[in-house]
Amino acid sequence: MTSLMVGDDPWSVTCGTKVIASYVRSDGNLKRLDKSCVNEMPALSRTTPDYYLAS
Repeated sequence: MTSLMVGDDPWSVTCGTKVIASYVRSDGNLKRLDKSCVNEMPALSRTTPDYYLAS
C-alpha cells in the first residue's frame, strides 16, 4: 500500500499508516476504525502523466 507523503517529507505519517495504526489500536474492530484522513487525500486520477507517455 502506498500513500502520499506530506510535503515530500519521508518521515511524515501517511494516511495509510494512520489507518493501519487505528486498525491495530481498535483490535480489528472495523466500526471503530478511524479513516478520517482519507477525506483529506487528493482525488484519484487515472490519467497517465504526459512525461510517462513521452518516454
